[in-house]
Amino acid sequence: MSHMTEAKEISITQTQTAWGSTWIASCDSRLVASNLPVTTKAEIIAQLRAIYGPQVKISEFQEPVLIQAGEWLVTFTRGIDPGPPPPLEPRGTPFQIAVWKTMLGLGWGKTVSYRELATLSGNPRAVRAVGGVCKRNPLAPFIPCHRVVAAGSKLGGFFGGTEYKRKLLANEGIVL
Repeated sequence: MSHMTEAKEISITQTQTAWGSTWIASCDSRLVASNLPVTTKAEIIAQLRAIYGPQVKISEFQEPVLIQAGEWLVTFTRGIDPGPPPPLEPRGTPFQIAVWKTMLGLGWGKTVSYRELATLSGNPRAVRAVGGVCKRNPLAPFIPCHRVVAAGSKLGGFFGGTEYKRKLLANEGIVL
């Protein structure tokens, strides 16, 4: 993952999963956006414009990485560990990217606290900032922010709501 300096053309496609349809996006053969399962076409376009600017060119094209990502999501929503995600390239600050990289190392069916994630990311005092990074994750569930929980194995907040976070965790056999 790296910090992209200039956006090129973004490809988007709709994917059908066991949880319904969602939109995913790629740029230069890397996945750049997904927020299963709440994404509508308008939401993914708004998300991409917020990240890359209003002038970004977006087209519906099924780039190979999007096919791979769709297969990954289908497996994930069936409650099966899909293995490593396809190539990812979220856009963010160096701190955000470091935290997202750390999240990629969180294994299927395992959780960590925000404090543990801050420590693993090399910033043990940045607990609140790590929570903000989770909230801004453009590639859920490929970057598994749902595996980050509050102290004492409590759910904590989640951009899709706590019931959705509970569903994502239960999908991996985690009951909180």
